[in-house]
Amino acid sequence: MKISSLEIIQFRNLSGRNIEFSKRVNAIAGQNGTSKTALLGLIGHLFTYPSKYKTLSGKHFTTQFSEVFRLSFPEHDRPGDHNWVAKLDDGKEIPAISYERKGGGETAAIRIRVGKSKKGSGKIHKPVIYLGMGRLFPLALEKSIKTHPTRLENEEIDEFQRLHNEILLITEDEVTPESIETSNKSFYAVSTKKYNHLGNSAGQDNLGQVITALLSFKRLQKELGERYNGGILVIDELDASLFPAAQIELVDNLFKKSLELDLQIFF
Repeated sequence: MKISSLEIIQFRNLSGRNIEFSKRVNAIAGQNGTSKTALLGLIGHLFTYPSKYKTLSGKHFTTQFSEVFRLSFPEHDRPGDHNWVAKLDDGKEIPAISYERKGGGETAAIRIRVGKSKKGSGKIHKPVIYLGMGRLFPLALEKSIKTHPTRLENEEIDEFQRLHNEILLITEDEVTPESIETSNKSFYAVSTKKYNHLGNSAGQDNLGQVITALLSFKRLQKELGERYNGGILVIDELDASLFPAAQIELVDNLFKKSLELDLQIFF
């Protein structure tokens, strides 16, 4: 089950748009301020997955609307102004629309209803990982960094090293993934004989998080076996901090992983 297209009836400066997608890898390009990130958020918010399943970062396979958007209510964003429909390759259509939530002592606010349910049961049941711009916050500026024992299996460690070196065109470094947690992110960073996570470049930091996401889907695939039904990977500013040749290698590897892990990828 994949998203075949997204009909955006209205969402801020997007209206009357119908965008078709590939079943595998989808690149969204455009000028600044043309709602590229908004489009990624509209996709990611459509999915939900049981909370008992966790990524290798310890997070749920879900995307919260607040991870992507801050609505200016009531000045600019109003109930009903956010309306889109996802069309799936099995013929189903999943609508999403904003509404005003108030009562029970809560301050009035806008919420998004996916499907026909107010509680999210109308969402598509499929694991999703959204890698937003927060992942690009430099490790050197983090006030606190915690390290944790690795939970990766040997084959996962080998896969991490292979992807890291292949994408960054590195032939000599013996890379070991190191589990770290900061106030902004949690992922497997790079450690070598010459430096640990504190010496990671911005590109290694970014790539480490992408690899951590891919390994999370691979772990889930192994855990679920025949019950695994693929996943959705959404990455904002995929190219940020990466050398052009590394960008090409990353996209090539994402396509391979989309086949191996049955992923639909948007960036």
